[in-house]
Amino acid sequence: MSDFNLSPMHSYKMKYVGIVIILIGAILQIVLHDTPDIGFYTIASIALGLFLIIFSKEKTESNEISIIRGQSMRTTLQVLLTVLIVFGSVSIYYNLEINGKHLLLFSVLSSIVYLLFFRIMVAVYSKSNNLPSDITVAENIKNNKKSITLFAIIFIQILMISVLLWIL
Repeated sequence: MSDFNLSPMHSYKMKYVGIVIILIGAILQIVLHDTPDIGFYTIASIALGLFLIIFSKEKTESNEISIIRGQSMRTTLQVLLTVLIVFGSVSIYYNLEINGKHLLLFSVLSSIVYLLFFRIMVAVYSKSNNLPSDITVAENIKNNKKSITLFAIIFIQILMISVLLWIL
């Protein structure tokens, strides 16, 4: 029986391709900053680069990494859906206009939060040699004191995303 994957994982070398795409977008933004719509192309290239990085295997892929990736993705999805609901509610209440650029920027920021969460989870669990169990995030925080720091960092990232979306 094969494992279910939302998206097939690419070779770890695709991380480098993703980094190059992000750098090209950043360089274009710096060089062509006066060109109309260059911001869209920059955000789109960053989103594509982050997509390649997120869906690339680790150099030493293992079952533990897959478990951490799954839990990171699930927890990130829960947190970001909450932020999206709050942002959407505030936008409706204050009659703010949401356009495609906002959604693209939200996807970029969501990818960054996932990558931060995944890297922190790998660092925390690789040092403790304990895999994250299939319990809820709240129970995991109670059981693992290192998770409190992880939760605080993610909470700060959510606040930053909310502020950036609010400004735009």
